[in-house]
Amino acid sequence: MDNNTTSTAAGNAAPIDLAVTVRPITPQGKLIGFATVTFGGVITVPDFRVFNGEKGLFVSNPSRPDGTANKGYRDTAFLQGDDIKGRLNVAARDAYVAEVEKLQSRVAAIKAPEPPRMKDQLEKAGQEAAQHNAGRGTPEQSRDKGTRDGR
Repeated sequence: MDNNTTSTAAGNAAPIDLAVTVRPITPQGKLIGFATVTFGGVITVPDFRVFNGEKGLFVSNPSRPDGTANKGYRDTAFLQGDDIKGRLNVAARDAYVAEVEKLQSRVAAIKAPEPPRMKDQLEKAGQEAAQHNAGRGTPEQSRDKGTRDGR
C-alpha cells in the first residue's frame, strides 16, 4: 500500500476507545497527576503526566530518565495524530475532575468535628466547679467544725 491508501484507510477507521484513570497528586509546579490509559481495551500505558497549563489540562507522553537525551528524559510512548491527542486530553480532564470530586466528597465525609467554642467550654467548667463546690460546704461550716475540734 502507498501512503495515500494507508491514510485513507486510517481516516475511515472507527476511533480507538480510550479508558483513562487519573491519580491526582499534590501539585508540583504544573504537574497535577498521573494517568494510565487503556487503548481499545488491549493496550495499557501507565505514567502519562497530567499538567495544568495556561490553556487548561493536558496530558504529556510517559517518559523515563535518559542521560543521553537533550532534556534528560526520553519518551517511552508516542501518540500519532492530533485527534487521538485531543481525545486523550478530554478524557484525562474528565477523569481528573471526577477523581478530585471523589476525593473532596471523602474529605467532607470524614471532616473533623468543630472544636467547642470558648463560651461553651467556660459554661461547662463553671457547672463542673459548682458541682464540686456543692459537696464542700460553706466557709462558716468549716470554721464551726474547726472550733469544735479544738483548733
